[in-house]
Amino acid sequence: MIGMNPSMDDRRILAEMERHLARDDPELVSLMDALNDQFSHNQDDADGRDDDAARHSRRRKAAVVLIIALAALILTAIVTSPLPTTRPDRRRASLWPHPSIRGVGTPVRGTLPVGGPHRPQEMVMNGSVRMGRLLGVPLRLHWTVPLLVVLFGYSLGSRTLPAGVPDQSNAAYTVAGLAGALLLLGSLLAHEAAHAIAARRKGIPVQSITLWALGGMTEMGKPRAAGAAFLVAVSGPLASLAVGGAALGAGVGLDALSGWEVPAAVLVWLGWVNCVLAMFNLLPAAPLDGGRVVQALMWWRTGDRDRAERAAARSGQVLGMLLIAVGWISVLYGVWSGLWLAVIGFFVLIVANAERQHARMAPALRGVRAADAMSSPVEACQDWLTVERCIADVVVRTRHTVLPLIDFDGRPSGLLNLARLARVPAQQRETLRVRDVATPLPQNATCAPDDLLEDVLEKLSSGIGIRILVIDGQRLVGIITARDISRIVQRHALRGTESR
Repeated sequence: MIGMNPSMDDRRILAEMERHLARDDPELVSLMDALNDQFSHNQDDADGRDDDAARHSRRRKAAVVLIIALAALILTAIVTSPLPTTRPDRRRASLWPHPSIRGVGTPVRGTLPVGGPHRPQEMVMNGSVRMGRLLGVPLRLHWTVPLLVVLFGYSLGSRTLPAGVPDQSNAAYTVAGLAGALLLLGSLLAHEAAHAIAARRKGIPVQSITLWALGGMTEMGKPRAAGAAFLVAVSGPLASLAVGGAALGAGVGLDALSGWEVPAAVLVWLGWVNCVLAMFNLLPAAPLDGGRVVQALMWWRTGDRDRAERAAARSGQVLGMLLIAVGWISVLYGVWSGLWLAVIGFFVLIVANAERQHARMAPALRGVRAADAMSSPVEACQDWLTVERCIADVVVRTRHTVLPLIDFDGRPSGLLNLARLARVPAQQRETLRVRDVATPLPQNATCAPDDLLEDVLEKLSSGIGIRILVIDGQRLVGIITARDISRIVQRHALRGTESR
């Protein structure tokens, strides 16, 4: 028995025991030394693994932060960009339901922002730049597209490809991820081009194609028949299925014939994404293509376009709320891609609400002439007056936020925005003429008194709001603004209430 003082601490007790063992049994001491060395190596390996896990966790957290930041930027772009307005069947937008999946072209109807109806207009987003022409159609690129390329390229190069094709260089993954993201945008353009081609074959004018935060958008006139609406709606998903099938076949063939695993994996991924998104956008809810297909079929069966629009819009509202709910529940369970799904649901819900409002407003405008909607007589200002005199003598009497101008012969010459007039510096108001701060007549919307209001709204250009000068010959007889449109809708609603 080893004699030890009870007051000795643990370290001294262990040291005393080792000295006694070394004297009594040298072999046991050698075995213990070997075990200590092994334990030390194992501990070093465990520490190394912990360090690797910590680094991986930090990288994953950084990626999550990046995705959240990009989603926030994209959501900001959606909120701050002008949404589709009241023009029916005016545009088809492709949606991105997942960071690695893009949606296919879907018609997006007009939005009536809170506070009254805004004019129907072509969608020219803030921050989009014209990049050329595609099939003779102007092609525009929104500032969020480079962010999407980075996001898709990172997701493909850092997660999807390493999991499917391991043991490749980081450079190969990076280049392949970027190439895959660009090919995905190319397939989106193919989808939008299919919508444009189908529309042109049915005599529907196509104004532009825009790539933006949630995919693509094709500006076009509204179909005049249910058959044309069906063809335009279904052409996008069919194009995506064709691209998906071709990419899948090319990827499988490339892998079998050449053994180029990384390019083959990119093509297979591209094909799978296009096929999944074609099916996603065939869901029977506006503004997805499936909602447009159902809307066209209901329109053809019942002959009531407004009823078909309301039904498709209601289904879009339900789908939007479901996507938002599923997205946030996924985020709560740690699936961060659910944030993207919630963004998509938010957009779908906004557009569906707008379409439902449009479907309610369209019957009120149908058959109404410009003369029935305009405000008349209208206050006008001579275009040679100075800003100071215009403010003192004319602006105080006007009832609108814009003021028509007339020349020496009494003919309309332009339209003056009062907000722009107020921004003229005080020192310039005595010498500056109002025509120098007004919008010239050719850049404004005009119509004749007997023109149908629905057709006039259809032809409006973007960026000027509902400000339509009604001209009879060369004489200004009235003006139509958003307030006039709102008054017509309210009267129609009152008549509907009285008839029930």
